[in-house]
Amino acid sequence: MLYQNQNKSTPHIQSKIRALQTLYLRSLLGDCYVDMNEIALLHTSISIKFDININNQNFSKSKKSKDIKTIEEEFCLIHKMILNCKMCNISKMVKDRERFVGFFPTNYKHNNLPKIALIVEILRLQNIDNNTMLNNSINNLEDNENNRMLLKIIESFNSCQANVFVLSLFKCVETGTNQMITTQTYTQSLSHEGKICKNYLLLQLEHMDYAVFFGQHLCSLFFRYSLCEVSGRLLEYYTSNNKKIISICVPNISQMIANPTLKKEATIDIALLKNAMKL
Repeated sequence: MLYQNQNKSTPHIQSKIRALQTLYLRSLLGDCYVDMNEIALLHTSISIKFDININNQNFSKSKKSKDIKTIEEEFCLIHKMILNCKMCNISKMVKDRERFVGFFPTNYKHNNLPKIALIVEILRLQNIDNNTMLNNSINNLEDNENNRMLLKIIESFNSCQANVFVLSLFKCVETGTNQMITTQTYTQSLSHEGKICKNYLLLQLEHMDYAVFFGQHLCSLFFRYSLCEVSGRLLEYYTSNNKKIISICVPNISQMIANPTLKKEATIDIALLKNAMKL
């Protein structure tokens, strides 16, 4: 009769009946009473949490494995996009071999060390065969004063050298006697061209953990500050996928060569970034 009434009763009455049953069992069994409903709920909760943790771990492992496997592939895809880019006047004037994706570290190895990007506006390279990513290493930098200082900055990262990437804003590079881009950046704003190239650079930054931005233009383009305002400060840049990149902005290399004081200030800022990496 109780079972039938329970089925016909309202949910409120059903809960009252369950409460009376619980009181009865507690009174009858005393300390031996165990609420099986609570045990069942607890077991379900533990199972769900455990499954979620396992799935999260598997996802993390899968994501990590995917990242490790595809960073070169990602850069190769960007490289192909750059080779086929005809979105601005400069891209229509340069040869395919004068397109540039960036420099992988010479001895790059997949490891847990942070990836560091040194980002400049323009690079001067030796003539290279740009049909393969294998030729995009710092060995292809033209031997000039600016590039020699860039190499010294890379060397200053000591044990992290194998994870220092060199990226440029402008993806059409200067090789041989071609100085067209440098000349145009001094005589024109190239803001349209810079915005197009920035999109490629943003794709590359998704893989980086730390960055050094060289020059006022890059500082204002990415952070909307002047170099004076951010001197001695760590900055946080967030990519479209909410990836945080700890960054600093320093003068461009040609300015540092011309003014030793700027070079000293940049050295202090780079040391600040290195300390952040250790933390």
